[in-house]
Amino acid sequence: MNKFKFDQLFHNKKSAKIISVLLAIITWFVIIIFFSQDTHIEIRDIPVNVDMDGTHAKTLGLSVVEGADEPISVTISGRRSVIGGLTWNDFTATVSAASVTGPGEYTLDCYVALNKPNNEIDIITNNIIPMLLKFDKKEAKKYTIIPIADNITAADGFIKIDPYCTPTEITVEGTQSDIERLDKVIVSSEVRTRANESLQLDGELKFYDENDIELKSELYTPETTSFTISVVIYKLNFVPFTVKFLHLPAGENKNEID
Repeated sequence: MNKFKFDQLFHNKKSAKIISVLLAIITWFVIIIFFSQDTHIEIRDIPVNVDMDGTHAKTLGLSVVEGADEPISVTISGRRSVIGGLTWNDFTATVSAASVTGPGEYTLDCYVALNKPNNEIDIITNNIIPMLLKFDKKEAKKYTIIPIADNITAADGFIKIDPYCTPTEITVEGTQSDIERLDKVIVSSEVRTRANESLQLDGELKFYDENDIELKSELYTPETTSFTISVVIYKLNFVPFTVKFLHLPAGENKNEID
């Protein structure tokens, strides 16, 4: 039986090419991991945490209502083998609300740091980022929903009853000033049809002030965004009838009564 000799692979051109490619890849990984120079990468989508503990703002019942939703980014440098696997989850972005004294807008410093400090990693960009934040009190209030399905009409021989919405009430949260402006909550459907049977329609939530001016939906947080408008359609039927009078006064002619 012939014995396989490893050096025979190099006498085969096809095998030699495959082995050369594999050795090149292995060499490249070794250089990248162990001998590569410093590089830099951008870390994106770091969530911002606003520290309210022990602050006057927390005592006043304030919270951040604008400005903290957008994540931030930083650029870091270090050896590829050290920083290559880092993500936003390895960093913390913190804003202190210690200087907030009441409702309003404040420009506060956001500090970005590694969760586990590492001397081999540097944050190239400034790790102190100014942010414009708005603080205010939040309130929640319950409203009766007004359903609107004006584009639904009854077909001939049918009648449309006032629609109703499920759920019938909703709790809406927003800043104190925005809740004070909110006068009515409407769920409307833009479906247009002539119906000869009852309909179940999806509705869109809208907010209005006392002058029927629509307010921005992003100002409010409803407890749910799923609604159903029920439009009841009844069939009409015309039935002849006659009128009979009982206990007419003496001498009264029923034929003269309209």
